[in-house]
Amino acid sequence: ANQIEMAKIDKVLGTFVKLAIVEGKVETREYAVSGLQNLAFEKQNRRQLVTYGSGVVIEALKKTTSMDANDKTRRRSAGALTNLACDETADLMGKHAGLLKTLAHVSISDQNADVQQRATLALTKLSNSITVKMSSWSNL
Repeated sequence: ANQIEMAKIDKVLGTFVKLAIVEGKVETREYAVSGLQNLAFEKQNRRQLVTYGSGVVIEALKKTTSMDANDKTRRRSAGALTNLACDETADLMGKHAGLLKTLAHVSISDQNADVQQRATLALTKLSNSITVKMSSWSNL
């Protein structure tokens, strides 16, 4: 699928990350996060997205999940983190500064129930994949 090829293009990922964080127009931020969510759906892309730019995709999604004013953007961002969470990426995601804490906070305090539910699902998937032998275990 096109998502696999697109995830290999650094400029695509960099553009999505930049637009998700700094764009003033609500719809554009939402579309950028949706693009990341679509790329994250492909299992083959997950490690690439998690490791790209030393974790800038995860950092952007963490910020938009917790701080974007638009419910849809926060929901899609939490959904992208849910898509990214799997056995292969769990340790890397678990080690990302503040990610687990942010997901836990959003799970109980976001004003939107769908955002809460998706953040909870991301956290659940990560906690199910992180084992005691992983360096991220202590972050749980």
